[in-house]
Amino acid sequence: MMGVVTLAMPAGSLAAREASGSATISLIVPEVCNVSAGQFILTEVGLVVGSVQEFCNTSTGFQIVANHRPLERSEQAVVRYGGIATVLDSTGMAKVANRSGQRFQNVPVAISASALNTPLSIAFSVVAI
Repeated sequence: MMGVVTLAMPAGSLAAREASGSATISLIVPEVCNVSAGQFILTEVGLVVGSVQEFCNTSTGFQIVANHRPLERSEQAVVRYGGIATVLDSTGMAKVANRSGQRFQNVPVAISASALNTPLSIAFSVVAI
C-alpha cells in the first residue's frame, strides 16, 4: 500500500513575513505474515527436530498450517509444534497453532513418524485470520 504525504505552507508573500509552517505525514503499513523454516523430511520411521520462525504484524491473528502428502491408513505422523501435538492424516493439511496479535518468534518443532510407505515432507505456512 502507499503512504500519503501532505504539506501545507503559507502563500508566497505571507511566507516571507511568517516563518511557520506545518506538515502532516501519514503512512499505511501493509499486513505481512510469514513463516521461515528448514525442510522437514522423514523416512519410514524417525524423528526430526528443528524450529519455525513466525512473523506477523497483523492485529487480528493467524494460523500455522502443516502441509504434507496425504497419509495412508497404515502410516502415522505427529507434529509437536511449540509443545502441542497434532496428528497428521489423509487430508494433507493440519492446523498446528492459532495465534492472536502480532508475533515474531522461533517455535520448536518435533515431528515423529512410523510405518511410512514413502518419505514424508512437511512444509509450514501461515493463514491470516
